[in-house]
Amino acid sequence: MQHRLTPEPGALRFPHDADAFGIGEYAAGAAAGHERALCVTLGSGIGSAFIDHGEPVNEGALVP
Repeated sequence: MQHRLTPEPGALRFPHDADAFGIGEYAAGAAAGHERALCVTLGSGIGSAFIDHGEPVNEGALVP
């Protein structure tokens, strides 16, 4: 059964929930078609994600 999983199980990641939201917005939401996005989440707390070319950026000079 494991051979039917795509991507391979070793390639799966479990990002922070705000990062996952940002990746989804970049792929198919309001941020689609843009190189970078800043996404803010509101739930039981406040979260944020900065996405650069589809990848979350959590440290360094590229974080706004």
